[in-house]
Amino acid sequence: MNKKMNRKLIVVCLLVFLLVGTERSVQASAGIDAVNVKTVIEPRNTNIKYSIISLSLSDGTAKCSASVTGYSSNTSHVSIYLYLQKYTGNGWSNVASWSDSANDYTLSMYETTSISSGRYRLKVSYYAENENIIKYSSEKVY
Repeated sequence: MNKKMNRKLIVVCLLVFLLVGTERSVQASAGIDAVNVKTVIEPRNTNIKYSIISLSLSDGTAKCSASVTGYSSNTSHVSIYLYLQKYTGNGWSNVASWSDSANDYTLSMYETTSISSGRYRLKVSYYAENENIIKYSSEKVY
C-alpha cells in the first residue's frame, strides 16, 4: 500500500510540474529591419510598427541614422535617442549622443561626428507612447 501511495504522489507531482512549466510567458517576436541588428527589448507591437538603424564609418566620420514609425491609429508621439559607442578595454562607452522627438507617428534622424580609429556601434532607444525598443547596430571597425 505504501509503494502505491508513493507512485501516485510521484505521478501527481510530475503532472503538476509539467502543467506549471507550460505557463511561461511568451514575448512577441520582433521583426529585424536591418541586417545584423540584434533586438534587446522586443516590442509588443502596440505602438511601434517598425524601426531602422544604420551606422557607417569612413574618412574619420561616423554617419548615424535611425527612424521609427508607429501605428498612425494609436501613436501621436515618438522619440529617438542615438548613442554612438566605442569599445574600450572595459566595455562600451558613449562617445556622442543625440535625441529628437515629434508629436507625430513617425520620426527620422541623421547625425554625423568625427571619430578616431577603433570599434564602434550605434545604440538606439525608440519610444512611441509607452512602448520602448532598444536596438544595436552591428559593430564596425575604423
